[in-house]
Amino acid sequence: MNIMTVDDSKAVRLTIALALKQAGHGVVEASCGEDALEKLKTEKVDLIISDFNMPGMDGSQLVRHIKANPDFNAIPVIMLTTENSKGRLSDARAAGAVGWMNKPFKAEHLVGAVKTIGEKLGIS
Repeated sequence: MNIMTVDDSKAVRLTIALALKQAGHGVVEASCGEDALEKLKTEKVDLIISDFNMPGMDGSQLVRHIKANPDFNAIPVIMLTTENSKGRLSDARAAGAVGWMNKPFKAEHLVGAVKTIGEKLGIS
């Protein structure tokens, strides 16, 4: 599976990328929502893992942009966040996110979530 990770923290992107690559996945890194949308134009992506709180476009706004574009709208998005406000998380789900995980995270939990979502949605 080719997975895009979107986070304004380079350290978080690298941590996610390492865990996913060790599990056999390809990784595309984006530093913000705008960067993610540009990379989606040229990269084949099966799943997106996005931070919620980012400068400029936040995670919910990114999900809305993805879901509004017929070229990308079938790509599932998991939010990876420190956010714990039920209203904000509900907003992300209403925008089209398929789930979320809290930071900090354990690599095996992230890989397990990716596997579960992939199996549920028939992507590998």
